[in-house]
Amino acid sequence: MMNQQLNGKSCSTESGAVDEPLSRIEGLDFTEGLYLAAGNRELYAAILSAFLTNNSDVVERVREACAVDDIVTATRLVHSLKGAAGTIGAIRLQETSRAAERALSDGEERVAEAEIQDIERLIAPLLSQLREALV
Repeated sequence: MMNQQLNGKSCSTESGAVDEPLSRIEGLDFTEGLYLAAGNRELYAAILSAFLTNNSDVVERVREACAVDDIVTATRLVHSLKGAAGTIGAIRLQETSRAAERALSDGEERVAEAEIQDIERLIAPLLSQLREALV
């Protein structure tokens, strides 16, 4: 039996026990994310940690790119976020990032800004809860 410590709690990979810290994170489909990591909890935790590190300031970077009319960079950042969100099981964030990417690509500034606001609304609690859950 393999155990992993997340926020001081042991997470059993046998018996189908629910991984409490991660399964309670708002906006994260733990079951989907774990499935995408081939059921490997250590790999999933590493992917979540990388997501946290790589996306902690993504909204700020997107807004900075938009402020200087660097739509290519803003689109690339949102595209990367879309893929990363899908990889961890953050489905709503993935869908919203897809919509933002489309709006940026189509030059729809108002729609893009609304989608970026939605990204911020979705990612802030996700990042905060990931920081707490990952030890």
